Amino acid sequence: MKLIGIQRVDYTNKNGYHILGYKLHTSTPAKSDDAIGEITEAVFVSDQVFGTCDHLAVGDEISIAYNKYGKVTGVSVVG
Repeated sequence: MKLIGIQRVDYTNKNGYHILGYKLHTSTPAKSDDAIGEITEAVFVSDQVFGTCDHLAVGDEISIAYNKYGKVTGVSVVG
C-alpha cells in the first residue's frame, strides 16, 4: 500500500483519555470487480509505535503489522 498522507492526532476522547498518535492515510489499487481506481483508508498508529517505525515519507510503499486485537504494532517501508 502507498502512504499518501500523515496526520497528527492529539485529542481527549469521551472517556477522558488523552490520545496521541498519527493517522496514516494509504491507498491500494482496487482488486475487485465492483471497484476501480484506488481504495483509501486511514490507520491509527500510537506515538509509541510510530517512534519505532522506519522513517516514513509520503509516497513510500509500506507494510502494516497488526496484533491479534487489530491494533497496529509496526509499520515498515517495503519500497
